[in-house]
Amino acid sequence: MPASHTFHVWKDMAYHRGPAFPSDLHRHFAVQVLLALDGSFSLRTGAHEPWRVYAAAVVPSNVWHQFDARPVLLPMVYLDPVSASTRRILGMTHGSDAFLPIAPDLAAPVARALRRAGDRPQAIR
Repeated sequence: MPASHTFHVWKDMAYHRGPAFPSDLHRHFAVQVLLALDGSFSLRTGAHEPWRVYAAAVVPSNVWHQFDARPVLLPMVYLDPVSASTRRILGMTHGSDAFLPIAPDLAAPVARALRRAGDRPQAIR
């Protein structure tokens, strides 16, 4: 049976969970938080830029990026970059042009919560 994808949307955030896939180079307004539950993934800022490996990272708003996380389970959270809570939680300003790695000691408890929540993100919100 193929793995399923779930997508949930709230007022100031969205959540995707499913098997990872390679993306094309793209950008979007949302701040994207990626957290591998069973390995790592690669990110880069351009077609000719080097790939960098992360277990957890934040992609700021409007930053060109491409990721490849096959075959990792990679939940992704999309946050409204202009919301006060996003700016406060991430401690970042709109328009940054670099990926922000998430320290393992901060990522580990979030990864545990996401594993427990499964396809029910309301259990962690």
